[in-house]
Amino acid sequence: MSYGFLKLMQDFNTRITNSLNQKGQLAGQIADVATIQGRAEPIQTTLQHLSSTGTFAASAVTGTLMPANLPAASLGSIGGVEANNPTPHEWVNSISAGGVPQLSQPGFGDIAGSVLSAQLPTPTIVSLGGVMAVAAIPSEWVNAIDPTGTPQLSQPAFTDVSGQITTAQLPAAGVSGTIHLAALTGLGAQGSITVTNGLITAFVDPT
Repeated sequence: MSYGFLKLMQDFNTRITNSLNQKGQLAGQIADVATIQGRAEPIQTTLQHLSSTGTFAASAVTGTLMPANLPAASLGSIGGVEANNPTPHEWVNSISAGGVPQLSQPGFGDIAGSVLSAQLPTPTIVSLGGVMAVAAIPSEWVNAIDPTGTPQLSQPAFTDVSGQITTAQLPAAGVSGTIHLAALTGLGAQGSITVTNGLITAFVDPT
């Protein structure tokens, strides 16, 4: 063992002996100008920001807090939250305890108020859109809806009606009865024409 090394160890032992008591506590006082490595302010400034549990106050901490050091989010306290990129037609509806935003697409039942006419799509032949109301006009029906959503009315003609008219649909006016036709020969039979409401409904040829 060299003399220089022995001298160094003796000096180190002297410093330790003079600095600590039998319980290992500091025997002397730390000067108020002393600093802690990594911090620029005096140690007395650093220590005054310590809580009773040894935690630094937020005002005494500089730099950026690491994500792992953030508290978890909860319904009753603030915590770390992850960023989230926009997703078309979706919004944040909750944030999990892990700080992750949960997205979903709102339904019509989630939207307050009423839709405005200007917010309705334009109707086309193949897609739904907004349509204006129209007052009833006697003997007219909607035969088209233009691209602005306006119904177009017109009165149907007989050629627009399908099927055939029935007797019950005829007007009640006209003569009803039977017209007898004289026999054509002495031994022949009479004929007849039956009229109902002015229309011939039966015919029998005379003989």
